[in-house]
Amino acid sequence: MTTDIPFESWFTRKYASTDVCFLCGRDLNDDNSTREHIFPQWVLNKFQLWDKKVKLLNGVMYEYKRSVIPCCNVCNNEHLSKLEAIIRNGVEGGYEYFRDNVSSIRIYQWAQLIFYKWLYKETFFREDIKNPESVRIVKENNFNLMALNHLLLRSIDKEIHFENFFPGSVFICHLKTSDVPSKNFDYFDAVPEQCVAIRLGEIGIVVLLADSDLQRNIFEDLTHTATTKHLAPIQFKNFFIECMYRQHIFKDPYVFELDEISENSLKIIQTTQSDFTGHVYGEWNPLDYARLLSQVFGGTVNNFLIPTGIPSFLKGKDGSFRDRPFDDDGTTKKEDVAN
Repeated sequence: MTTDIPFESWFTRKYASTDVCFLCGRDLNDDNSTREHIFPQWVLNKFQLWDKKVKLLNGVMYEYKRSVIPCCNVCNNEHLSKLEAIIRNGVEGGYEYFRDNVSSIRIYQWAQLIFYKWLYKETFFREDIKNPESVRIVKENNFNLMALNHLLLRSIDKEIHFENFFPGSVFICHLKTSDVPSKNFDYFDAVPEQCVAIRLGEIGIVVLLADSDLQRNIFEDLTHTATTKHLAPIQFKNFFIECMYRQHIFKDPYVFELDEISENSLKIIQTTQSDFTGHVYGEWNPLDYARLLSQVFGGTVNNFLIPTGIPSFLKGKDGSFRDRPFDDDGTTKKEDVAN
């Protein structure tokens, strides 16, 4: 590994601080400080979210319009604006345009950005908002563990070359929509598994931030239905949960090496752990998965226990795709989720 500059300059990060830019780490002052919305203003406008709320990790509902973090004017007005323009133009173009014209790396960067910004924001909040001595939602050690997320995020403002791999799996889905704009948006994530799903009108993206593109390559047959059919929101969420559970049983076989480091660029090389043995994915536990579906969609665990296959809102008992209306609420009977 070569180092032309102190590499730490790429990682200027401060826990629960408004003194530095969340992306580049530049010190902030009255002249260069801006506020970066976690979801960009074009999203808030398009889906009429300004007065809507999102649930934080501690269960508190928080307004989208107040969801901002510290950012320098260079990152906000140049690097992030360029990325937002690509995503916005893709969304405005519709599902087919987005699928055919927005690259996987841009979708990955955007999903990683939203995921990181939310967790960055939650370093400022207490788990118990009524107790000023309560620990913060995202603790400092958890924040420190996000250094790799931050490095991958720097591909927005730096030149990072992924030598022999792609950092995550990206899925694009075609979704049904409502006449009510706010009903056409949703965001959910799984922090330990580092999975993100965002519903943007007729476009849905599911991004696994840390699986090195394995799910997309290994489980192509299992993900084909979700990425080729016209899905109701409940089916999109079901697809996300399935991907998330696979990531839950994922055993990462890789480590990363950094090379050719300069002031504005570096190369990331993926290698297999020398002592890795066994399978990349652990055993699928039907009971654990049924419990997860019950928590997300309601109903009893028994509703999601079937003799064979994976329970799903996407398919009927014969295994064929099951068309569902936009407002299907997930009221479950065993025959509704059989695959």
